[in-house]
Amino acid sequence: SKAVDFVTVASAEREASGVDMSAVLLEAVRYVPTTANVRTYADMVRERTRRRELRDICEQTLGSLGGSNADEAVDTALTALRGVLGGQSTWVSFGEVAARTYDMMEAISRGEIRTIPTGLPDLDNATAGGLRKGEVTVIAAGTGQGKSALALFLAKNAAQKGFCTGVVSREMTVEQYGFRALAAMTGIETGDLMQAKRLYPKQWEAVSKAAADMQRLPIHFTFRASTVEDVRREAQRHGKLDLLIVDYIQILQTREKYASEHLRVSHISRCLKEIALDMEIPVIVLSQLKRQPNGMTRKPILADLKESGSIENDADAVWFLYRPQNDNDSNIPSAYDGWYDAAENLGDRFMLLEVAKQRMYAPGTIGVCFDTRKMRFYNPYTEKP
Repeated sequence: SKAVDFVTVASAEREASGVDMSAVLLEAVRYVPTTANVRTYADMVRERTRRRELRDICEQTLGSLGGSNADEAVDTALTALRGVLGGQSTWVSFGEVAARTYDMMEAISRGEIRTIPTGLPDLDNATAGGLRKGEVTVIAAGTGQGKSALALFLAKNAAQKGFCTGVVSREMTVEQYGFRALAAMTGIETGDLMQAKRLYPKQWEAVSKAAADMQRLPIHFTFRASTVEDVRREAQRHGKLDLLIVDYIQILQTREKYASEHLRVSHISRCLKEIALDMEIPVIVLSQLKRQPNGMTRKPILADLKESGSIENDADAVWFLYRPQNDNDSNIPSAYDGWYDAAENLGDRFMLLEVAKQRMYAPGTIGVCFDTRKMRFYNPYTEKP
């Protein structure tokens, strides 16, 4: 490579264009006292470029307001802004990967970095501690199997540990979540809560205490985010979420137009993964399972996810919640001998939670009892029914 200075640049310019630019170059050199400050000058150019890009985005946003609604304009502006903010080099050396991983391990050992516990000790063990930032966990189940109840259980447990949790729902109403939460926190059946005139004074006291506790828990709901673009915008507007739960992916829409349901769900699935990565939070996504033919029941597999390819690929973990056929079901681990009968004797369900996929840990199966009337999950041998 040739040296770069006044003489070589002037010579190269004469050869290329036939024009003597010596006077212009000399004038330019006078305005640059020393090359020692070249990094500073480059930073100044970069900063002014970013300012110009920001100004252009603002002007384009203002210009688009006449032809699109406000939400679409906001989404377009946010996308453009992410491009500007991420304009610096994203390359990370293998050495930095090692250093950052080691630092993270040390921080974990000191208790400075925490996963979000699920509230189910066996599930925490099966997932090496719980939910992690940047990861998408899919909870899939058939209709009426309890996936929304499990999501609320996870949200409440995370909030009780101090993690701010957001729930995006197009499945249930405000009051439905409220009744479920009160049932879980008071032990009063949802049917009784919905017929409040039948409650005894002590039950009203329990409801009042639970309602006060609910006000202190950092759980926030949005029921108007109908598209995945809405979900991103609302999560960014909140700005303080530690955990995001989406109920559920198949009814979530997108403003983009796709020719098939598979492509639509694929786009939504990828956008949810990007939310987890960009915001550095765990995202729980609820999903329906395909219906089994002729009422057949069996252990779910990844192919049972509706539009399974995209959801499975984007998810860091996939959990299946399902009910075993009977107490002799071969899918029940020996560690849960007796749990099926213990739950049935109380009028509850014994459920299996199959951790079918994990990027960083081995799959496994755990058991849990589900009280459908009080909307809570429990261990029959360590927790009072």
